[in-house]
Amino acid sequence: MKTQTWLGGLLALQLLLAAGLALNGLHARTADNAAPLFDFETADVDRIVIEDNAAKATTLARNDEGWQVASLSGLPANTAKTDGMLDTLAGLRTTMPVVSTAAGRERFEVTEENFQRRLRLYDGDELLGEYFFGTSPGFRRTHGRRADDDEVYALAFNNFDLPGDGNDWLDKTLLSAGEARKVKGPDYELSSDGTSWKLAAADAGEVAPQVDAGKVEELVNALESMRVLRAEDGLPEGERVVVDVTTSDGDLRYEFATDGAKYYVKRSDHARAFTISQTDYERIAGKTRQMLINSAAAEDVGDDAAA
Repeated sequence: MKTQTWLGGLLALQLLLAAGLALNGLHARTADNAAPLFDFETADVDRIVIEDNAAKATTLARNDEGWQVASLSGLPANTAKTDGMLDTLAGLRTTMPVVSTAAGRERFEVTEENFQRRLRLYDGDELLGEYFFGTSPGFRRTHGRRADDDEVYALAFNNFDLPGDGNDWLDKTLLSAGEARKVKGPDYELSSDGTSWKLAAADAGEVAPQVDAGKVEELVNALESMRVLRAEDGLPEGERVVVDVTTSDGDLRYEFATDGAKYYVKRSDHARAFTISQTDYERIAGKTRQMLINSAAAEDVGDDAAA
């Protein structure tokens, strides 16, 4: 009986050892077989075409100034985001395929007729690579394949990082004013000496009032850090609020408008208009001369004059 027990234990130990060796062999083969999804240098890519499953498509093109959203009249793209996306894709590794059958490709939505993302990368007119990304097998994981490869892989990637709407690739700071030196609104004119802002007198007989530093800072900061939301064809019909800004690089004219539901801005050096947040709109277009005056200081001046 003791001999049988000892032999049984030895057999169990051998089975565990064999299983461990097999698992280690599988891991080794997986690591050894890992290969990059891309087989070219990202620096060679100068055009990116992205399509999604909502029939949206965008084209990004690179020139000497950086990336542009070609599908949005060549507006500047967020170059850091675009380069980051390429670096992420270049870092993807394929190991053992999940499936290689036509039914599997259809199920995981990585076919020409059924995909969640389709990506084409070019160097000039040369197609460097075409890829399909589909369903997700887990957190930040996506099924994907090369267009010329039947095998589907589980990749460390998220489809949300590859939007098909060109507005998601825009440089959202493209209308920020930079360092403002003068700001002229509908009924006010502000100027900075580099340390503080002054409000011009309304007429020759008026003493220039002190400004409400907080309100002026809110206005200037909103201009200098403005972020657009989406590109639009133009401004809606109706009243416009014009704000002229002088910066170290030149003069800029902003026109603001709203249709009640959305808030718009157009700048003199861009043909297209853009939507902005309600907050930015109100911080800039909503300002009046009276709001920019330090009311407490104005009351003190009035009391002194009366005395």
